[in-house]
Amino acid sequence: MSKPQVAWVHGYPCSGKTFNADYLETIGWVNIDGDWMMSSTDQAEIDLWKKVGAVFYKWTSFVELTEEDQRPGKNTTEFSATEPSRL
Repeated sequence: MSKPQVAWVHGYPCSGKTFNADYLETIGWVNIDGDWMMSSTDQAEIDLWKKVGAVFYKWTSFVELTEEDQRPGKNTTEFSATEPSRL
């Protein structure tokens, strides 16, 4: 199995971030739209977004990720890189 990859797309408003992320989703990437996640009122989705943010911070700070960081927890929405979908 190949190592998972992350493409973090950010930029100015209306610069095409969602357009490009939607395209990547059509070719097998998982699309987690921060605007969508941050506007959720579902506590499970809010908790998942907090976990994603914490893991991203660790990853970009070159902190070693734990096994738990690399897998969705029991109480989070699970997703597969082979089945593109919005969480």
